[in-house]
Amino acid sequence: MKKITVYGKTDIGVKRTTNQDSILMNERTHLYAIADGMGGHRGGEIASSMALEILDSAITKLNDKKGDVHMPPFLKEAISLASMKIYEKALMDENLKGMGTTLIGLYFRDDKVYITQVGDSRAYLFRDEGLWKLTEDHSLVNEQVRSGMINRSQAEKMSYKNVITRSVGFEEIVNVDIYIRDVEDGDVFLICSDGLTSMLADDEIREKIDPDDLKVSANSLIESTNEAGGQDNTTIILARVN
Repeated sequence: MKKITVYGKTDIGVKRTTNQDSILMNERTHLYAIADGMGGHRGGEIASSMALEILDSAITKLNDKKGDVHMPPFLKEAISLASMKIYEKALMDENLKGMGTTLIGLYFRDDKVYITQVGDSRAYLFRDEGLWKLTEDHSLVNEQVRSGMINRSQAEKMSYKNVITRSVGFEEIVNVDIYIRDVEDGDVFLICSDGLTSMLADDEIREKIDPDDLKVSANSLIESTNEAGGQDNTTIILARVN
């Protein structure tokens, strides 16, 4: 397994009074993940933290075992369990009704990275000075763009552009996207909540990434996000393959 250097940060932003994003960086198992909660003050925080705790527990148990495992179904099962547990907790407490969370995760194993995604939190790859989006938002606007109903410039102006079509925990059953990539020395993976991508365009994000200094990169991205309006919580993890 290649060495992974990582830096992560979460910020409340300018407009919000609470931070419902959760962040996970487990350097022993090489699992890094972000969850952006929804469903009121308590609900969002609970849903996002529960999702990451359950995924972290599953990967920790996996790493303590020997033998091969087919990762995509394993990851889908772990996130499905999280969705079921969050959904059941909401049923038991009227104050938590409707809570859920996005989830974006990087799991490095055997010189590959497994990207898990639900919602509109994103994963990017920075390589050779270029930035590539690796995931597709599970949002109403993105579905309309992909179907040809509207174009990208129209999508940016839509009042409902933050409406997501999938989340962990809002419903008992969740559909999880899994992406698998071989990793190369020098690759920098960025995962983030939509607090970043709703404020900065991809070109602006690319300009702020210094592959040699992940801490400065993350701080610069969050600072720029807040300067642009800081409408939401922003959470970022940068992971460099050495």
